Amino acid sequence: MAMTSCITTLAAGAPLKLRKEMNDSRSQKLLVSEKRERSRSIGSAQAARPPKGKPRFLSSKTSRQKGKAGGGKGSWGSLNDEIQVGVSDTCESRVAKDDLIHPALVVGDSMNVELVEKSWGISSAEMEDYLRPRMNEYFVSQDIEEALNVVITLAQPDLNSDIVAFLIVSGIERNDPQRALVSELLTRLPFQNADFTAGFTKVLAQCDDLRLDTPGVCAVIGKFLARAILDNVLPMAYLANCEYMMIPDLAHRAISKGQALVAIPQAFYRLKNIWGTSGGQSSVDQLKVKVSLLLHEYLGSADIEEAEACIRDLRAPHFHHDVVYQAIVIATEDGVETRMLRIAALLRSANKSALISDVQMEKGANRVLAAMSDLQLDSPRITLYLDSFCQVTSDIFSKAFRVRAAQLAAKAVNAAKGGRVRSLSER
Repeated sequence: MAMTSCITTLAAGAPLKLRKEMNDSRSQKLLVSEKRERSRSIGSAQAARPPKGKPRFLSSKTSRQKGKAGGGKGSWGSLNDEIQVGVSDTCESRVAKDDLIHPALVVGDSMNVELVEKSWGISSAEMEDYLRPRMNEYFVSQDIEEALNVVITLAQPDLNSDIVAFLIVSGIERNDPQRALVSELLTRLPFQNADFTAGFTKVLAQCDDLRLDTPGVCAVIGKFLARAILDNVLPMAYLANCEYMMIPDLAHRAISKGQALVAIPQAFYRLKNIWGTSGGQSSVDQLKVKVSLLLHEYLGSADIEEAEACIRDLRAPHFHHDVVYQAIVIATEDGVETRMLRIAALLRSANKSALISDVQMEKGANRVLAAMSDLQLDSPRITLYLDSFCQVTSDIFSKAFRVRAAQLAAKAVNAAKGGRVRSLSER
């Protein structure tokens, strides 16, 4: 109070200039305080007004937006008000979105996670694209367990009949040993009888198209039917029911073939080897008989391509030396020139196409030399005929074999003429 009166007295007794400056500073302070009050009122009013186009979440007391003049203390609202508004906003949005959230995607104390396994099917075309390369591998490796696992992975009630039909068609387009693999695979499939019957019916409906690539499709399908009945894949009544189906006329011929195979005496014993036996499974005696038959058939027809196809069907590359041995014996046993020329043409073609390797050719020729003493018992002049045959086949056999054949011929002539040795000109 003393200080105030002192300042007042000093101001009253001060010069005019000093009093004027003091009044100016006092008015300036009052102006600043009025501006502050005005900015507070403007800031609180603008914060209370909600923005256009947006929902009003906050009241005038707890505005989140700052005024144009910067606002003052309390313009942002208290801490507790902001927490309560945030919690209420979160709860409202959670309730609004609950209808869009699947129960299996929400993990909480009051909810259990439920996992549902969904399997998507594949089309018949996709199945064929998947199985085709794997069936090619099966025909090469002959691993039935691996092929069985591949087919089982695709097993579906709506697709099983298509799988059966695809396997049969794959076998129809190939040779007998590979058809035997298909029949064995069909026996191991864990399908229902309805799947097999539907699959065979689909194959019968394709007979006209399959005939374009396989002329003997009727006989092949008939063998598949007979073998399937033997293996209990198809019921015995299936062939009888097929006669009343709407299928092509060519399919009825296949059914007749299957019925004939099943009706023959001891059918179940013979149908085991309906596709024949491959070279690796055939005995030596069986292979020798097949070689003799194909060579004599070739001498009658002179069809080199057919003879080479028969050699391939033996499926016994390790036994081709017997083809060479029997061919040389047949060509030299009686010395007929036509027979020598035909056998020479067959051996030359087979060696040139690499059907019979050089090793097998040489091995077969050496077998003839080793068995010459026994062969002379049936054909005493066979050494002379062999020498003549070597002159026709000089581009096939080695020089050592031809020299050895010439020596045997010279020895035979020397023995026939009382020990006189032939000159080179006489040979």
